[in-house]
Amino acid sequence: HLSGVLFENLSRRKHEVKVLSWKRKYPKFLYPGGEQKINLESIHSNNDVKFILDSINPLTWFKAAWFIRKNKIDAIVFHWITPFMAPLFSSISLLSKLSRRCIVVSICHNVMPHDKSIFDKILNKLFFSFVDSFMVHSLKDVNDLKLLKKDANIIHGFLPIFDMFKNSKIQKSVAKKKLGLNGKIILFFGYVRPYKGLNELIKALPSVLEEINITLLVVGEIWGDKKNYTDPIKNLGLEKKIIFIDRYIPDDKGKDYFNASKNLFGIDRGMKPFEREH
Repeated sequence: HLSGVLFENLSRRKHEVKVLSWKRKYPKFLYPGGEQKINLESIHSNNDVKFILDSINPLTWFKAAWFIRKNKIDAIVFHWITPFMAPLFSSISLLSKLSRRCIVVSICHNVMPHDKSIFDKILNKLFFSFVDSFMVHSLKDVNDLKLLKKDANIIHGFLPIFDMFKNSKIQKSVAKKKLGLNGKIILFFGYVRPYKGLNELIKALPSVLEEINITLLVVGEIWGDKKNYTDPIKNLGLEKKIIFIDRYIPDDKGKDYFNASKNLFGIDRGMKPFEREH
């Protein structure tokens, strides 16, 4: 989604944009989740996406660097999520800087990964040594980045509000009826992983129920043992107040869950899409 929104906005500003995407992003043993495919028609219809990259096939890294040189690319934007990508990103950055003197920009979704290893700092520093400018989404990431690269050029702005549902608004009552839901809904949407804090939400739910009668709807694929969540739910007697939809939900279905749970407390908090900090 972020790549699609970025592509659309850069193209709208009259930049020529090319997208190098994945043939294989992770080996299966590193990615226990199921298949996830979204239809970014704005990219695909223009034939501006090339499915080149394989994270464990260095030949594709050289192919990507050749594509960058051949198309006279001036700036490369990488999405940094995990140090596992450091060899691939570093190789492409080095080859591209040697041949084109490209500017390298990294959008850091996580400066340091959620799943720690002893190699994280080494791999981070390797790739970050090639990066000219960073964009991060939290003050913690600003501080983590400064520890790894003191002279880093950092822009701090929170993740933009995606607009993939902007033309999909329906009445809350209609959305609830489609999903077979009743009453007030709190939505937890996305991967269910330990660092996401679902267990804390489950523990807090009895206190919430003292104030307002709600149902917690958990929509997203569970990574790990589901009993890590179902056991606390059973112990707290919350079986009737929590619903799990344990699978990946594409956009055409996801809009209904958001419409069913929107504006629970009758408050619309306006947020600026981007704020800059130096």
